[in-house]
Amino acid sequence: MEMWDLYTSDRKLTGETHQRGIPMPKDRYHLVVHLWIFDTNGNMLIQKRGANVKSKPGIWSMTGGSATIGEHSELAMMREAEEEIGLHFTNEVERWVVASYLSGPSIVDIWAAILQDGHYDASSFKISEEVDAVKWVSQHEFQQMLQTPETGEFSKHYMNKLFGDMRISGLRV
Repeated sequence: MEMWDLYTSDRKLTGETHQRGIPMPKDRYHLVVHLWIFDTNGNMLIQKRGANVKSKPGIWSMTGGSATIGEHSELAMMREAEEEIGLHFTNEVERWVVASYLSGPSIVDIWAAILQDGHYDASSFKISEEVDAVKWVSQHEFQQMLQTPETGEFSKHYMNKLFGDMRISGLRV
């Protein structure tokens, strides 16, 4: 049973908690994190969601999920990365929030991280039962994948925020 902290629309903790799977109370939100991982050449690590997960099975997307009770955004992002693909964040891994927005009953933080070249080939990730595979793709390849049903649906505004971020657009592509 996954439990979440509840927030107001302006990110203030309410002191209330909520169980996943039960309809959210009106005017309450829970925290969700999306993590987009890049290497210093601008390639992206994407994961194929497990065939048996409830939400969007079999699609290529980013790492992410909901923050549980007591977790702030960065802690939730790091836990999801470790749980889903076995990535443990060290202090050397540059990471930051690209953007935040409200989506239904969720406050979504879009995170980006840059992994140093040579340390992470796709086979070095320990994937969980929530993930069927991981692979590195160029930003161009991912943008082409977005035109097909093999990826999650992301708005043009969402992707412009991600790819328009100065640290991401400054990577060699």
